Amino acid sequence: MEYGLIGGRLGHSYSKVIHEMLCGYRYDLCPLPTEEEVRAFMTRRQFRAINVTIPYKLVVMEYCSYIDPHAKAINAVNTIVNRNGLLYGYNTDYPGFSYLCDAHGVEFKDRTVLILGTGGTHNTTWAVAHDRGAKQIYTVSRHPDPEKGELTYAQALTTGAQIIINTTPVGMYPNVGVSALDITSMPGLEAVIDVIYNPDKTELILRAEELGVPVAVGGLEMLVAQAVYAAEFFLDRKFEDAGAEIARVTSELRREQLNIALIGMPSSGKSTLGRTILRLLPSTDGHIYFDGEDITGVTSKKELRELHKKAQLIFQDPYSSLNPRMTVEDTLKEPLILSKKYTKQQIKEETQRIMDLVGIDNRIRLAYPHELDGGRRHRVGIGRALAYNPKFIVCDEPVSALDVSIQAQILNLLMELQENYGLTYMFITHNMSVVRHISHNISVMYLGQLVETSSTRELFRQPMHPYTKALLSAIPTTDFTKPMARISLEGELTSPINPKPGCRFANRCKYACDKCREPQKLEELAPDHFVACCRAKELNDQ
Repeated sequence: MEYGLIGGRLGHSYSKVIHEMLCGYRYDLCPLPTEEEVRAFMTRRQFRAINVTIPYKLVVMEYCSYIDPHAKAINAVNTIVNRNGLLYGYNTDYPGFSYLCDAHGVEFKDRTVLILGTGGTHNTTWAVAHDRGAKQIYTVSRHPDPEKGELTYAQALTTGAQIIINTTPVGMYPNVGVSALDITSMPGLEAVIDVIYNPDKTELILRAEELGVPVAVGGLEMLVAQAVYAAEFFLDRKFEDAGAEIARVTSELRREQLNIALIGMPSSGKSTLGRTILRLLPSTDGHIYFDGEDITGVTSKKELRELHKKAQLIFQDPYSSLNPRMTVEDTLKEPLILSKKYTKQQIKEETQRIMDLVGIDNRIRLAYPHELDGGRRHRVGIGRALAYNPKFIVCDEPVSALDVSIQAQILNLLMELQENYGLTYMFITHNMSVVRHISHNISVMYLGQLVETSSTRELFRQPMHPYTKALLSAIPTTDFTKPMARISLEGELTSPINPKPGCRFANRCKYACDKCREPQKLEELAPDHFVACCRAKELNDQ
């Protein structure tokens, strides 16, 4: 191995993608489950340069002939360069975390800081906060050591902290939806930072956004930044503009794994739009671009076949979307056969790979759809969509017919597949809890009209269209100090068959005026926040 990463578990690491995106060299992931294996690996020294992740950042220090000051101070090495058989150890987590704080304007001077967790990353964030003049730094632990001044989570709530940094794995995939600390009773927060990068927004960050904390950010930029600084050690050269490289890779990484959510009441046109994008239904107006190409006019079987190799659909109803006369194996084989690029043996092997990928047991290989429960049917549908190795998948209400536990399994599976294969999802759903966790951008539809679109964070923080506000008001909240009043919609629905020009929500909007009867256009009222409402600016400036 020339370049790579060692650690206990590496199944969901972004490091390979980041390093290969940065420099073009091959970067291998080398999981080493035991300390014995790590020591054997370090003794052999058969690498040019490596990164090190948990739990071996301390162990590897024993094998380094040189350790830089930051690594010594933090007592952790995450980057090692082999120079003529001598190992040089560095720590790029420190500058990586510093970059994250600088990028978002986090000011530590004279602030009280809470650091959740006592692991290796705790030492890094503590050092940065200390070096930047924090007034008081508290460590919070589930099992606090009083002699070290560590606090319980209950005690942390009364510290009056301005900055919270989570260095624990709480909220990390696949255990999303949980938070290490309930911050709803902590006024005066200026920043909440979570070093977790998977998911991009943990439950802690989502809660901070709901509460209006000025800075609420996850650890993806830190991960990219430390990789950039590590690559400089790997190649023994500086990037001309490290900040620009960090921004570029972070942007590309987010774009490649960007999830779009399309929400709205039933029969608003969400599924129709999804099918139109994939050219399963004809478009009546506008243009559809995919990978920079206009696919609006794609109609021939050959063109559609090529398109559907790159873009697929997971159907809403797993009961009717599967052929009742085909077994699980036959369903997964069908797209492989149609692709005409596999031999019989390769089809067999690829079918097995897909089954393993989506968690389908071999014992149900010959089962028919009516013999499967909803969760397994969904897995078959997902497997079928993945057979062509697409880049883009429309997920039409992927968990609507499932109970909560199965919903979590399917969503976790989709997220895992996204990480491993760089997929982009378009989620069509009415489940706002799902939307908050899986989407980066949200578009809101009402009776075939797009009324609002923005980042997920911005939409939940500051919805601007009256219809969006009504939708969000129906979401249960855990913040009892700021309950959101439920907005009830009255009036008759506009006929979707022959609607009149203008806003189709006007009949049910208490702010409607004569101008609402005219055609409405999406206007950018805030950065990347577009609203189709002639009174939106007026109403939201109040």
